[in-house]
Order: sequence, then structure tokens, then C-alpha cells
Amino acid sequence: MNSSKQKFYATFTAALLMIFITVSHGYAASEGMSASSTSEQGKTKKKLVPQSFVDDFKDSLSSHSLSSDVPYFQKTSTSDMTYLSFMIRLNASELKKSERVIPYLIAELLTKGTKSYPRGKIENFLEKYSIRLSCSPSFMCGTTYSSVSCFLTVDNQYLQEGLSVLASVIKEPSFDQADYQVAMKNARISAKKTCLSDPDLIANNALNTIFYNHDHPWFTTDVHLLKSLDMTTLDKVKTTYQKIMNASRMMLSSISSVKPKVMVTKLNASFAPLPRWFTKMTKIPKPTHSSRSFVVKFSDDAPGTSGDTVSMILKNLLPGIYDDKSVAFKLLHEILNQN
Repeated sequence: MNSSKQKFYATFTAALLMIFITVSHGYAASEGMSASSTSEQGKTKKKLVPQSFVDDFKDSLSSHSLSSDVPYFQKTSTSDMTYLSFMIRLNASELKKSERVIPYLIAELLTKGTKSYPRGKIENFLEKYSIRLSCSPSFMCGTTYSSVSCFLTVDNQYLQEGLSVLASVIKEPSFDQADYQVAMKNARISAKKTCLSDPDLIANNALNTIFYNHDHPWFTTDVHLLKSLDMTTLDKVKTTYQKIMNASRMMLSSISSVKPKVMVTKLNASFAPLPRWFTKMTKIPKPTHSSRSFVVKFSDDAPGTSGDTVSMILKNLLPGIYDDKSVAFKLLHEILNQN
């Protein structure tokens, strides 16, 4: 197989897995996963990838329910490493504009220390067992966050150690004041370096002002983000995390050669019990936006700009994950996003 095909299949696999782990098992097994398209006349066009590739992918994926009914998806591999993702879902409508930066601060603080693995010990522990552990989202300008996720990479022989530290990060983070101050300082530095000086981001901010209603949950600008930093406190971060630390919001997925039944047992032993209560996720309305175009003129001395610089931003709504066209659009995005 040549390199271009390998890259395409790798992209396709990543896109499928991302879709699979964010929807129910029933949807994942539906015909919506077929990698083909149909013309208006009903004639099936040539498939992007062999059907056998799609079938093998589906056959290697299994879904399970952990304690507290937390969904868990596993893709079987032959690697000696386990890659695990833990997601806590958010809804943009739950956060006020003054709270938009809180998910970033939560992600930044989770891995800094816990009750069982305080600062210093957690770094030594991760290094001892060659464990990679990180949480997202990272700080991004003009972004409304919809989840907090943590990612674990560990050799299978140290899987229990990896799950132990990940469970501690999720269930008992320290949220230390000194770490909070550092995270806030880094966010402000990043905001000044990029949010207020990058021509593409400035253009995107301007576009958002006409694409979204100003009371829409997805509407945010870097001005709002900077104000959010000024209005946030560590107590607000702790309160928000307590609110979202709910099994009904959680989802796990992994790529591993460990047998799924063994993984389920280990995950339940590490994470149970998890608090769970009913949370009604408000459906976010579709924004009503203007279709007009506009021009933003940068000052001659704006960083990164010149008389020959044009920043063009195109924005459109894509199908949600429950739409039968979602996979095709996700794959298209992954392909177009390749450097």
C-alpha cells in the first residue's frame, strides 16, 4: 500500500473512531457508517474505501456499560500499549459568558496533583511507569468548550498503575491555589500573544458577530474570553467541576489489545463508585445568521499583517453527530484539514 493510501486509511480510521465513541452503540452499528454516497437518481457511486475495511473496523469495536451506566467503547488492537480517553460532556448553554474559560482551567489543573498523588509525587509516578497523561481543552481563542477530556497512554504491563492515577485525577483533584495562579497567568499570556494579534482570529471574531445571535450559547469573542479570565475564581472552578462530576456526563473509549471483559473489570475497580444524577442537556438552537459578506480592515501596524495579506474565513453549519451525514462530513473535514 502506498503512503497516500496509508495516510487516507489512517485518517478514515481516526474519523470513524471519533464518531463511534461519541454516539450510542445502536447508531454506530447502523447503515449510516457505509463509506459510500448515493446520487439523486439512487445510483450508488464508487465507495471511498473497500467495504471490508469498514466491516473489519466495526467488528473490532465493542460497546459496554460500566458502573453507574457509564458507556465504554473499545477498539481491539494488537499493540502492547493502551490508549484511553475519558470524557466529561458539557453543554455550551450551561456556562455563562463569564464562565467560558473554566473548562480550560479545569483541564489545566486536573493533572497538577490529587489527594493520592500530590504535586511532585504524580510527576515521579508518571515517569516511573512511562505513563503519558494529559487533559484538554487547551487554551484556544474564540472557542466555546463542550467537554473536558483526559488521555492516558500506558504500556499494558503497567495498565493498573495507569488506571489508578487517571481515576485519582478524575475523582480527587487538588485544585491548588498556586497551580490556579500559574494557569491564569499562562492563559493571559496566550490571549495577548494570539487572540488580540492574529489576523485570522480577529477576522473570525468579526465573523462570529454576524454568524451567531449575540445571546446564542456558541457566540463568543476574545473580548468575552478575556473578561471571563478577569471574573473567574478558583471557587468557581471547583463549583463547576463538582457540578459536572456526574456519571451521566461521562464516556470512556480505548484502543487496546487487552480483552474487553478484562478492561471493563479493571475500569470498574478503578473508577467505581461514581456519583450519578439526572442532568437534562438543553438542546442548543440552530443559529439564525446573516448570509452577507463583510470586510475587516486591519491597521497598517497590526502584527502579522501587511498590505498583501488577506484573511478569508468561511463558516457553515455541519450536521450533528446524530445526523446520517455526520460521518461523511467528519471525514471530509479530516481530509481537508491535512497539512
